[in-house]
Amino acid sequence: MKDAADIAGTIVTMVATIVAGAWAYYQFVRGRVFKARITLKLNGELLRRSDGLYVVSTVEMINVGLTRVDIQRSGTGLSVFACEPLDDVGSNARNLPRLLLAGFDLFRSHDRAEPGVALQEQRIFALPPRPMVAITLECRVVAHGSSFTATSVVKVPNISTTHEEGTECPSNN
Repeated sequence: MKDAADIAGTIVTMVATIVAGAWAYYQFVRGRVFKARITLKLNGELLRRSDGLYVVSTVEMINVGLTRVDIQRSGTGLSVFACEPLDDVGSNARNLPRLLLAGFDLFRSHDRAEPGVALQEQRIFALPPRPMVAITLECRVVAHGSSFTATSVVKVPNISTTHEEGTECPSNN
């Protein structure tokens, strides 16, 4: 009888150990996020100089997941659009005409982002001498088949974007 009780106890201990190990592994796997989790922050700032207006963009990508994120080159970048003024007052202000001014690659020196790591890149772009009311910056990062986007709008003051020699550029107040 004692031998049967010892064998039963050993079997119960083995089964309990296997079940507990499987449960712990399941909890570990479930706790790790295997899909990409990225937070994007995009900021644009207007820089006035005597030779013209510039937009400085700052893109920050943070991997908030628990696994490494591989950044795909194709589709990852920053687009700069000019929002042109409306020709007539009756036009729909929600759909300002946009003109693509430039496109930039992002994070070319990084092929991946480790968990908890923040990557940051800045770009500067000279505004062409044309009428515009704002600049729209659009950032897109593609990772693991998912697309992450961020948008920022930079207001352009109601001044000419061209400056003649000897004229003072308005202050940035």
